[in-house]
Amino acid sequence: MLRKNGWTCHIVEKFLPARGSMKFPRRIDCFNIGDILACRPGVIVADYQLTEGSPISEMPGSIALIQCFPNTGGNFAKHKAKILAIPELETWKAAGGRVFLQGWAKQGPRGEKKKWVMREEEL
Repeated sequence: MLRKNGWTCHIVEKFLPARGSMKFPRRIDCFNIGDILACRPGVIVADYQLTEGSPISEMPGSIALIQCFPNTGGNFAKHKAKILAIPELETWKAAGGRVFLQGWAKQGPRGEKKKWVMREEEL
């Protein structure tokens, strides 16, 4: 979905297998915020007016961290609260970074094939 919208993406989540005194494996996110690091270059957008000298505006490039998770009963609010409590979030945003939450769930009418549906929010 990100690539279809012009983003270049890379998975930055790390998996640490259980070893030594660590009883369970763990996953570590980039800055404890995101699973995916994405960037998109700036583009020039022309306003489609039929007048001479129509304005042309520039859409600046972006860099973002995306947190992806299964969106089942209350997960979205828990993930949002967790990320908002991370001190690195303000540093990331002050540097021009964006943060997106993407909750994914299979939805559809009963008895029919379910489709993946995403709920997204920018923090």
